[in-house]
Amino acid sequence: MIYHAIADNLKTHLPLKSTFLKDLHVLDPASKTEPDAADTMIRVARAIPKLLSDAEIDCIRHEYMMYATENIDESWYIKNKYQDSDGNNHIEHQRIDYYWNKVLLLTTSFGLPKYPTLSKIVKNVLIMPHGNSDVERDFNINEHIVTENRTLLSLSSINGLRSTWDAIKFYDAEQLSLKFLADREKEQSKKHENTDEEMKKLIDQEHQLLCKQKSLQDEQKKAQLLVGEGRQRLDNALKKGDMIDAQAANALIGAGDEKVKLISAELIQVTDELLKIQNKTTEKSSRSASTGQAKVPSIKLEHSRWPKSKPWSPSSSTFKRKHGKNNTHL
Repeated sequence: MIYHAIADNLKTHLPLKSTFLKDLHVLDPASKTEPDAADTMIRVARAIPKLLSDAEIDCIRHEYMMYATENIDESWYIKNKYQDSDGNNHIEHQRIDYYWNKVLLLTTSFGLPKYPTLSKIVKNVLIMPHGNSDVERDFNINEHIVTENRTLLSLSSINGLRSTWDAIKFYDAEQLSLKFLADREKEQSKKHENTDEEMKKLIDQEHQLLCKQKSLQDEQKKAQLLVGEGRQRLDNALKKGDMIDAQAANALIGAGDEKVKLISAELIQVTDELLKIQNKTTEKSSRSASTGQAKVPSIKLEHSRWPKSKPWSPSSSTFKRKHGKNNTHL
């Protein structure tokens, strides 16, 4: 009686009337040449939602007809043949995934997969779970995570806790010991200290370069004032016709221009170095900000470019107009 009760219970709970499960026999190598096998494969494809497009479903019959006429090696579906001690013949078959892996690896003369649409169907059918143990296990884990005092957790929080749980299981929980966590925290702290020290050095270098840049700009302004003073003296000397004073003013202008040129070259070099330092500071600040550290503000650069002055020459047109063509030497 107990066996009848078990059988009745199985017939009640098992999906024995499922057309989809009945149609899955089409994957059996022995069903390859059945007359309605192509229609059965089409029904299987339609039963899996959002797997194939209408165009792909239309290709199933053509691909299956090619598969039905395919010369399949017997070793693909028969693993072993033997006789028992009573002389009875037995056949040991290959796993179904082994067989279909061989079939789906077949290619055309152009090297393309021979059954691309059948491949989608077969792979999706073979990955279907045959029991609910995985689901029950997940329910048990969730029940362990969402305890009575954590019932208000949002879905995203539960997903985050599950991800952490799965990661610990994947990476071996033994590694996540207190010593490992302490060493990890110590390593991160050391990295932060090194970053802070590097940032401090960069800020000091930036400050020094800014001071040097400011000093050079002041010197450049003084040199420019010197050139302006020389031009003023030159104009006064030309008006008075004082050639000695004009020559001295010309020398003053030349010296001032030379000084402006040297300072400008050095200022360009300092500005380039300052830009490199500030780029490094910004990059490290961004990295520090991503780990919760404060971002160091960058100081705006001042670019100064002075126009080059032409030293005055007695052969200039101004001097010739005032003193004639013959007075070309002082």
